[in-house]
Amino acid sequence: DYENDDTKEIQVENLIDYENDDTKEIQTKTYYVQISTWTSNEEAEKELEKVKSLGYNAFILESFDRNNQSWYKVRIGPLSEQKSINLKYKLSNDLGKKVWIDQK
Repeated sequence: DYENDDTKEIQVENLIDYENDDTKEIQTKTYYVQISTWTSNEEAEKELEKVKSLGYNAFILESFDRNNQSWYKVRIGPLSEQKSINLKYKLSNDLGKKVWIDQK
């Protein structure tokens, strides 16, 4: 009986550790609503001003593809998963176009 009790304790400890690791992973995920992507910073700036005029706190993220091409992404975030989903649908309606969610 003593051996069985030890086994149960170890299993419970492992389960607790697993739950803690899982919780940490959920907390570190962040979401961004991406409104548009441009190769021109000027076009991205125009889109940014349009989104800001609707009352959103947007920003431009510059990234590079494998060919070293610059891309300017108009985004809002970081947000929780649920807020990003809600905002995605609201922005799609407000702007009259599809927007998407990017997870980091």
